[in-house]
Amino acid sequence: MLLGFLGWRVASRLRAPAAAMLGPMILVGIASSLGIARADFHVAVKTALQIVIGVFLGYKIDWDALSRIRALIRPIALVTTWMLAAAVLIGYALASVTHIDLATAFLGTSPGGIAEMTAMAISIQADVTLVATLQFFRIVSTIVAIPLLAKGLGVQDTAAPAKRGAEPVRAPETFEARPTSTADRFTGLVYLALGALGSLGFAALRIPAAGVVGALTTVALARVVGCKYCEPPQALRTLAQIGLGIIIGAAFNDQTLTELRAQFLPVLVTTAATVLSALALARVVQRWLKTDLQTALLACAPGGLAQMGIIADELGAEVFVVNLFQLTRLVSAVLLLPILIRLLLGA
Repeated sequence: MLLGFLGWRVASRLRAPAAAMLGPMILVGIASSLGIARADFHVAVKTALQIVIGVFLGYKIDWDALSRIRALIRPIALVTTWMLAAAVLIGYALASVTHIDLATAFLGTSPGGIAEMTAMAISIQADVTLVATLQFFRIVSTIVAIPLLAKGLGVQDTAAPAKRGAEPVRAPETFEARPTSTADRFTGLVYLALGALGSLGFAALRIPAAGVVGALTTVALARVVGCKYCEPPQALRTLAQIGLGIIIGAAFNDQTLTELRAQFLPVLVTTAATVLSALALARVVQRWLKTDLQTALLACAPGGLAQMGIIADELGAEVFVVNLFQLTRLVSAVLLLPILIRLLLGA
């Protein structure tokens, strides 16, 4: 945790985008891979961080945002189909030029999450370590590269925030407190509690990314029906980002490093191909929706729902659009990928 806070401070001083997540992730990842410091966080800690992030993302959803769903159906269908097809093609190419089996290649290059794809790898007896390594570096590369690109595009696309009424790009997070009343603090705690209940309910239903999705859904519903809402302190969001960065970095261990050395070229090529495919897709979505490049890029990024959503919030992109695209991608990958793998392996 100390390394995580140090990484955040260094990244903030360097004015890196998503500094609260990126700095801890890099510093803790280096320390973990070298054996300097290692940690295994309880699932309750991970869920709590996801709930906090889900509450902040749900705060951005209101009736105006929901009214856009109909216009987003076809672009979302395009993005989902594109990303699944790209994963199958990249996975097939990976299996064709290496000794990696098809099941491992498909799961390693799919646009799902580390936990979901690793669980699938166990169930179909694929190479679990390699799947986890490919997924880990896809997410890490996305978190490193996409915010840098999005921040640069935000500088070039200065007219877009004014056009869509979004907030300007924010400076790196600090722990400076803003004035809040006792009633505001109580309301924020109530919505955190609602987020926790939503998370538990979604987890009981075995919904993917239940921590984030459950909290996001319950808070958004409360806001849509008109309940009074005070956004929790920004310091809490920063703490959640730091915690998320620490957990991602801690997942990088000597076993992952060994696998990376053995499969460095395949990991590098497949990760680059996945990110480049997302960049091309983002340009198509940006022109279709006539939105800003930041929002399109984060919506199509092959990262995680929590990571891309919180980065979109920090950079002033359209959080609802990013969340909806990322959630659909994740759910589609979890539901459809096993069917695709069975059909392809059977063929």
